[in-house]
Amino acid sequence: MTEQNYKPDEPASLRDHYMRLQAEGPKPGDMVADSARPDDPLVQFPRMIHMQRWDDRSLQWPLDDRLKACLAVPMGEEPLAVSSML
Repeated sequence: MTEQNYKPDEPASLRDHYMRLQAEGPKPGDMVADSARPDDPLVQFPRMIHMQRWDDRSLQWPLDDRLKACLAVPMGEEPLAVSSML
């Protein structure tokens, strides 16, 4: 990724996007905490899964050409986006 096509506000923008989605509550497929277990790590760190099914932004960011270019080097081939999880 070169400096000219990197936008410094992108990471914060994605973070804010997913924080808003998480605040809406669980979506289908999410992993939620076991309410009977207060020590369940999912209480503090809920898992958001398959966000590409929720909205266009979640579908588009893993397909970004800049990301694909960075991943293609260590992989030795073009990466495929098959799922997403935070």
